[in-house]
Amino acid sequence: MLLKGKLQKLITGQWLDLCKKGTLYELASFKTGVLFEFVSELVAVLTQLDTSFWREWGNRLGILFQWMDDWKDQEEDRLQGSRNAFNESHNHILDAYGMLWRQIETGIGIDRKSTRLNS
Repeated sequence: MLLKGKLQKLITGQWLDLCKKGTLYELASFKTGVLFEFVSELVAVLTQLDTSFWREWGNRLGILFQWMDDWKDQEEDRLQGSRNAFNESHNHILDAYGMLWRQIETGIGIDRKSTRLNS
């Protein structure tokens, strides 16, 4: 049942992409987000962790991954006429990126060692 649901979401994401429909958030969520979501949720199921938390966490991480890919592919996507978060809504995506990153940090905590300044 888990796999079937994820495949249905991926199909929806591909349809949104091909028809150039849906928001950029929905597009990233239904495509790359679902792949990350599936992996993190499956690990949660197998290790008896909170599947709801890890499903949402994985999807958010997938969205961020997709937007990083979009950032690198801006020019190529523009030339090919492909949807790209930064070509369509640059400032909105930057704001959303920061919000999603803070939500991920809230869920798993912040590595304080990596955020300290060298003294």
